[in-house]
Amino acid sequence: MNIWRIHKLKDELANQTLSQRNLFFYYFITGIFFSLLIIPNFNYYEDYQEVSSHWIDWISTTSVYLLGLFLCFKANKGDLGKNFIDRVASLEVVLAIRYLIFLYLPLTVLWLIFFEGGIYSDFVLLFNNIILETVVIIRVYFCLKEISIQK
Repeated sequence: MNIWRIHKLKDELANQTLSQRNLFFYYFITGIFFSLLIIPNFNYYEDYQEVSSHWIDWISTTSVYLLGLFLCFKANKGDLGKNFIDRVASLEVVLAIRYLIFLYLPLTVLWLIFFEGGIYSDFVLLFNNIILETVVIIRVYFCLKEISIQK
């Protein structure tokens, strides 16, 4: 299983050599991640000062993701493509881990140091969430384009 090396994962997906066990672990990691987000005591939106920011965040990140998913489907050659869910799920796991560490974590630290509780706090949080979602889905899109060109 490749948690860090995107090039090896792309080669396995293009050559269809990714084992069912590894696919299971990618789905399992995704399931754990989403189940942690919906724990009743964990409030994902608690850092926002305005209630409207909750809705703006949810609508914008969901829209970016759904539009990106549609574009990823097209990048995988649409109905003629192969293993769309396997490719998208595994690429999203690896890329999300990488960008959470190298993009979202530094942006969150900057928010905590400079903006938390200030008048621009909600805007910076929105920016962080939208940028993370956009970067991950764009990278998944380009990885799928590469994979579909290889085959």
